[in-house]
Amino acid sequence: MSNYQSFETVIIGAGMSGISAAVNFLKNGYENFLLFEASDRIGGRIHTIDYEDGILEYGAQFIHGQVDNPIYKIAIENELIDEYYKEILYESDEDLSKHNGLKINLEEKERLNLFLNENGNKIDNNLIEIAFDCLNRSIRLAEKYSITNPLDQDLKLGFFIYENFLNLAKKFLNIKDSEVKNNLDCLFLWRCKIENVENSCNSVNDLSLKNFSNYIELKGSQIIEPKRGYKSILQQIIQNYEQKFEQKLKFKHELNKILLCENSSDCKHSKFTKDPKKIVLLFNNENVVLCEKIILTVSLGFLKENIKTLIDPISYVPLEKLEVIERQGYGTVNKIILEYETPFWDDNLETINLIWSDMDRENLFDRLDHVNFDVKKRWFEDVCSFEPSINYDNVLIGWICGNSYHESLSDEEIINECTLNLGKFFNKEIPKAKNVFRSKWNSNPLFNGSYSFYSYGSQPDDIDILARPLITENGAVIYFAGEATHPEFYSTVHGAYLSGIRESNRILENS
Repeated sequence: MSNYQSFETVIIGAGMSGISAAVNFLKNGYENFLLFEASDRIGGRIHTIDYEDGILEYGAQFIHGQVDNPIYKIAIENELIDEYYKEILYESDEDLSKHNGLKINLEEKERLNLFLNENGNKIDNNLIEIAFDCLNRSIRLAEKYSITNPLDQDLKLGFFIYENFLNLAKKFLNIKDSEVKNNLDCLFLWRCKIENVENSCNSVNDLSLKNFSNYIELKGSQIIEPKRGYKSILQQIIQNYEQKFEQKLKFKHELNKILLCENSSDCKHSKFTKDPKKIVLLFNNENVVLCEKIILTVSLGFLKENIKTLIDPISYVPLEKLEVIERQGYGTVNKIILEYETPFWDDNLETINLIWSDMDRENLFDRLDHVNFDVKKRWFEDVCSFEPSINYDNVLIGWICGNSYHESLSDEEIINECTLNLGKFFNKEIPKAKNVFRSKWNSNPLFNGSYSFYSYGSQPDDIDILARPLITENGAVIYFAGEATHPEFYSTVHGAYLSGIRESNRILENS
């Protein structure tokens, strides 16, 4: 039997949760661990690209919230975000009134939000204001309903929002008028695409009404962009422990198998060690590492795809944890980033919102749920908007969620389809982009998607079950971290950060 590397603890994955766990260990003087990363970079679903004199974000882009957000605290204290964020920013006077002494300090320059349909027509501003007010109120009603009306049986979020949306809208508009009703349906569909992006789901009907209020939105601005990209946050977290951190970090170690002792004569584990407390880690590069504890920070998408072959024997994984992994929601949000020779849009443009107006061809909820949806011909319809980059004058960033077919297309095919459709919405010939940069989170086997959500049919304690450590009869322990394991801040970077600290603290408390 060969001598293998052995450590008390191993962290799998150098995304935000793995990094926060490792740094927390070093901060507390605990060094009996290694951090293994399957790829050749840190960050996981944080993926900042240096390009010319700026940066592009393939993954996480925004800090969500300011009050009690550890990521915001790191960013503001180290001047990684614009200075005006030193004061807490709120989106409404109602929010502001709840926090005396805090005031809004937004840039005064007026920004242009375009709402265009595929015929090149602008949507009526009055209709937009009424529809958005009713939609936002409907979403708040859903949040309140999930708190005040505990449901034995779950409901699909989309149906609930739409019913309340129409009930509110008919107080201001004649929804029996076919043109008005069609326009409302178009705006509802667009708003649902925004919810898809925010929640990483293919349809708002994938979301659980029962659990819709579980996510806690921290007060303050939800769209804070680090000036030098999200990687600057990672670098700041590591900075004080950089030398030791680099010694602990091992790249290009993709985990293939976790072997646990099953106390049987044909135990695979016994081929590597006779110590039943040891966990055997087999990597795809043929390295073998022994440990007593693992912090597993892989994505929920990776677990969905691999859990039944990753841990051996799988009988050690409680059935309820396997059911949660299967049941919880996890989808894909991608970006299509177009670079032009020169911008063809106004310099005060905030967002180009794409409103598809042809609702007569199919039922609204069939379209919402992609029923009979020819994705090869219609994938672009899941792009909800384009917005100018804050780092480049000649770059548009498109957001798409609902299908991943576009990941299989060539760059030229993406550019051609974007040129064709943007030309329709602007009702003019627009130049072809000279470059396209795009994420492909669904087809990346290390992630299989972007981030998690409470899916229709899920249970309130599902995340707690997912996060629960797996303890074998021999004392080996697998800890679970990552955004999908935080019960209030799932889907966020600060949720991932806090989960890494949570699990590393469990180990520190017992060391």
